[in-house]
Formats: sequence, C-alpha cells, structure tokens
Amino acid sequence: MKKIFNLTSISIIASTAIFIVGIHFVWNISNIPTASAQQGGSNYITKMNISTGVSVATSSVNLLPASSGRVYAVIVNDGTEPVYLSMNGSSAIPNQGVRINPNGGSYEINFLNQYVGAINAITETGTSNVTVEASQ
Repeated sequence: MKKIFNLTSISIIASTAIFIVGIHFVWNISNIPTASAQQGGSNYITKMNISTGVSVATSSVNLLPASSGRVYAVIVNDGTEPVYLSMNGSSAIPNQGVRINPNGGSYEINFLNQYVGAINAITETGTSNVTVEASQ
C-alpha cells in the first residue's frame, strides 16, 4: 500500500515573476508488519539475558561486555551522583562520554543505536547504584 501526499501549487511571488512549486511525497508502507503478524515472531524481545545492579564509583567499572548479539539494553542511574559512560573500548573518565543524570536518568540501546561494544561507567565523586537490563 502506498500513501501519497501531494503538496500542489505553492506560489511564491518574487518581483514580477510567479514560481509554481509542486512537491510530491511517496511513502511506502507495504513492508511494515502489523501487530498480529509480529506476535510470536523474532521482532519481540522475550528475555533479558542480563539483569543486574552495579555500584559505580570513582574508578571505571564495566557495566556490559561487548556482544555482537546485543539487541537491547537500558541503563538506569538510581543513585544520587551523575554517571558517565564510555563506549569507546576504554575506561570511563569523569565528565566525558555519555552522562546519565542521577535519580532515574537512563540510557537506552535499541534498533536505532545498535551499539554492541563494551560499556564502562564512572562517577566524578561518590557512588551511584545503576541497574542494567540487556538482551543479547
């Protein structure tokens, strides 16, 4: 099925000339599966292989190992200190990388950002408890 959006005849007046602009959008939705087609299929995550809590302090700690099979992960900062993630294969450094704010801030890996490398974390001061859920 195709949905066609047609924006016709936008007139722009410049000096004495009139320009007619026709814009034609085609959106192909024929390959989007319906919910009933997805049930029981491989498009659903049915199990979290990793479900853990990690105490993150001022020394870099590994939250998730590298995994080429990772399809989803969420990291939630339940603590009171900001947590910084390193996703470049090296130790985490305070005030660098991805910051997860305290008291429920989170970072999600999904089909839009399928990072499969190791994830390390650190705080600048103090300790924060982080929860990690992943399917890999």
